[in-house]
Amino acid sequence: MDQLVEAVGGAAREEWEMCFEYYLHSAEEIGLEATRQLEALEDLETSMSLSLSSRRLELEKLGIYLDVIGSGLSFGALLTGAFGMNLMSGLESRRLFFWPVCAGIAVSCTALCAAMRLVIRRRLRRQSASALWVPRVRAKSKSM
Repeated sequence: MDQLVEAVGGAAREEWEMCFEYYLHSAEEIGLEATRQLEALEDLETSMSLSLSSRRLELEKLGIYLDVIGSGLSFGALLTGAFGMNLMSGLESRRLFFWPVCAGIAVSCTALCAAMRLVIRRRLRRQSASALWVPRVRAKSKSM
């Protein structure tokens, strides 16, 4: 410090020390602000990740429900295909039974879809209850 005073001259040792203390304090404040900004950025990243995960989950649920509907409709196609084959069942000679059989196929398709959806919904609830994600709480710096 004495060499600095002699080399530059004009200012006393105490003035140079105050100047360095001021710059040190400013550097510490900038460091703390950078740390706060980093924490805010990590919180934003976590929030965005959770939002994307939530949307992905909703799309997966929609895909599962569409698969359930497709399975129910394929069951109906199986039943109508069985009646449409060239097998003698006795229904082809009775016109009165066409609408009840058609309604029965529709009801069985709907019942299959509802039962599968109920089973899937119960499994999703059971899995989501066991896999709850709780974010960790960070300690905020006290010097703001």
